[in-house]
Amino acid sequence: DNKHTRMLGKGFLQALALHPKNVDLWIMAAAWEFEFNSSPSASRALIQKGLRFNGCSKALWIEYFKMEVLFSRKIAKQNCSVEVSKNENENLEVPEIVFKSAMTRIPDDPEFAIDFMNTAISSKLKSTKLIDHISQHLKDNFPNDPKVVSAVLAARLRNSSSESPQYISILKDTVMNFCKELNLRPSAELAKYYFDFLLDCANNVTEENLAKYI
Repeated sequence: DNKHTRMLGKGFLQALALHPKNVDLWIMAAAWEFEFNSSPSASRALIQKGLRFNGCSKALWIEYFKMEVLFSRKIAKQNCSVEVSKNENENLEVPEIVFKSAMTRIPDDPEFAIDFMNTAISSKLKSTKLIDHISQHLKDNFPNDPKVVSAVLAARLRNSSSESPQYISILKDTVMNFCKELNLRPSAELAKYYFDFLLDCANNVTEENLAKYI
């Protein structure tokens, strides 16, 4: 009830005042506000305050990004008169700003940027705008990093369902692009990522002919 909700909210604030460097506590409090108290604004305020104390916390930046992506999806679904993918395009500016701010605060860390891409992909957005934005940042800033190259090449397929009519076409394009990249810049590390990518695809598909193709 409201009394218990107020008590829990007050308890979080007291704990955070005593332990402002406890990142897990900030994440827990923000998640509670967003998921159980249905207050995105309170969740956002908590994460922003947490970042003032823990500006180099990767986990807190990712949580901020995830919360804004989920909020964007929620806003998009509320407007049923417009196609969801169009709505998401209109409401993804804030997650893009969070990503940009995180890259400014923690630059030169390709794995951190890839974490944002993975978070965006796992959010199952209908629009590819956010993933494309992160991919471009990765390509511009880490063009020779094999892990980055692999992540960018695989992003479009990872964001597609194996049951989608376009899946085979996207898979073929991705395989072709991997092969092109390996021919241009042979790399044992990239070859390993390519092999892992193929194994992951094989484990995730059920259609017999598609599995044979992989």
